[in-house]
Amino acid sequence: MSVDRIVAYQNYNTVDENRRSKLVRLVSGIGLPKPTTASQHKHKSQPPRTRIGCMTDQPPQDARKAFERHDAFEAIDEATFDVTTTPFAVEATAAPAKQDGRDAQFVVTVSVPTIDAATEEDVGDAVADGWLDTLERRLEDAYDAPDVDPVAKPAIESDGETVEATFQFREWTARNGADDAKAVVDYVEGTYVQGVIPGYTYTDPVRSLLARARAHGGDDADGAAHGGTPL
Repeated sequence: MSVDRIVAYQNYNTVDENRRSKLVRLVSGIGLPKPTTASQHKHKSQPPRTRIGCMTDQPPQDARKAFERHDAFEAIDEATFDVTTTPFAVEATAAPAKQDGRDAQFVVTVSVPTIDAATEEDVGDAVADGWLDTLERRLEDAYDAPDVDPVAKPAIESDGETVEATFQFREWTARNGADDAKAVVDYVEGTYVQGVIPGYTYTDPVRSLLARARAHGGDDADGAAHGGTPL
């Protein structure tokens, strides 16, 4: 990290909103944010629990059994599975791979709150857009965590309160596919926590995730609601 970025980070909490927006762009290494409408930041709400997205009415039997036998998954219905290790909303499912030798094609959809929805304060459009742009770029690397065969690039959509990220990939075995789906969810959660911007008061589930991350890192969890290291 450059000296300028270190100074920007250390002084983040002492500046007003306009300078804070500039510091976010400096620390994140991003360009000017795209303009947004005020309606994108109207209300704050928490996302539903993590689920993994449906592709067909019935996933292949081997894939369904792999989800059922995996400790991190819990059935929502016969085709869709929840991930119990994260507070974020996730849906997981599978379909025939349509490729010789592959057991199944998997779809994982993770929903996380935008920074504006996760904080008690108003963050402003410039900060919100800069945070979202950086998160989108980081999530493009999600397939590298499990090293899978992607079917499509990650699809990232936001309504101003929730960011929905969908990942599609093939795997040789259904068991590996379930493990890979869990790895993708872990990557999204970890990337989100790393991208929390200091200087704001965070609400659950982000507050709890920050406390857990600090505890695992050996740091005092006190004050976790005020954020950590930015992306």
